[in-house]
Amino acid sequence: MEKTRLLIIDDDPKLRELLFQFLTKNKFEILQAKDGKEGLQLASKNFLDLIIVDRMMPNIDGIEFIKKLRKKSNFPVLMLTALGETDHKITGLEAGADDYLVKPFEPKELLLRIKNILKRTKTNDIISLGNDFFYNKNSKVLKQKNEEIKLGATDKIILDLLAKTPNFAITKELLAEKLGIAEQGISVQILRLRKKINDDDGNIIETIRHKGYRLKEQK
Repeated sequence: MEKTRLLIIDDDPKLRELLFQFLTKNKFEILQAKDGKEGLQLASKNFLDLIIVDRMMPNIDGIEFIKKLRKKSNFPVLMLTALGETDHKITGLEAGADDYLVKPFEPKELLLRIKNILKRTKTNDIISLGNDFFYNKNSKVLKQKNEEIKLGATDKIILDLLAKTPNFAITKELLAEKLGIAEQGISVQILRLRKKINDDDGNIIETIRHKGYRLKEQK
């Protein structure tokens, strides 16, 4: 079973290490970035269940990081800050943060907020793909109306990755890494999956030029 993967972005190495030690003990997989630029690079190359970002950093601060992130991804974000005034909290939430935690804080409160965010983001498990297809992210089952569609192991990996961030592109690089194949082979695997969901025109699994693919969720 894959661990829940978190990205910690903070320019304070001591705090990053403390968070790394605490969250690792609580069974999370942790990636670390020393600033917003490095954080954006990691977010573009990895699937993340949650990002923890400090508000006050040089160059790209937490607010700017979230604004740039939201153009490419809907990964949940928990913002950490020493600025506890209501106006600062509102600014962070308006930028796209899912929650806001003021320093100093108790580790148990951080853990609780992380779990609450993860719980909220997993409540909507079923995605409509159009053509009467529905995918359950929790059970990883694809159905057309009430009939289950048989998926191969490769199909499941691709669909699961795309479904975790619907309407946002997943890079060929990340897909290739998860599948253990060369990037050149991704298009063939996508084509096979499209045939299973009657998506010959690429209206459900869209090709995003120079980026990769995204799953277009139907409302």
